[in-house]
Amino acid sequence: MRKTLLIVEDEKRMLILLKLLFTSNGFEVLTAKDGEEGLNVFIKNNAKISMVISDIGLPKLTGEAMFIEMKKVNQDVKLIFTSGNVEPLEKSTLLKKGVSDFFSKPYDPEHLLKKVKEITGTSPDKIQHESR
Repeated sequence: MRKTLLIVEDEKRMLILLKLLFTSNGFEVLTAKDGEEGLNVFIKNNAKISMVISDIGLPKLTGEAMFIEMKKVNQDVKLIFTSGNVEPLEKSTLLKKGVSDFFSKPYDPEHLLKKVKEITGTSPDKIQHESR
């Protein structure tokens, strides 16, 4: 069974790039363009979402506020934040709250893909086999 990711990103080009990266590597991808929409998509689909990848600076609802609300729905939600700038204290606080990892923009998409596979327990062999 394919793993499902939720990508929450307000930069349209980045959202398209990430969706293409993950769908071409065997993941099912749901998307949202702001924190409010991200939370709503998560609430409706949380049973099948393996991981969330989100920008931290989102319109309507910040990434942090969205993550806190997601944890109320599913305490074990796995989430990677991407950001252009995160203060070390803020990063430390969010990691203690359960955020899986941080990627500073610009980041290597292949490194993000590798980390997502690691966190979701998806081996490269499984992905290639399932996407055939």
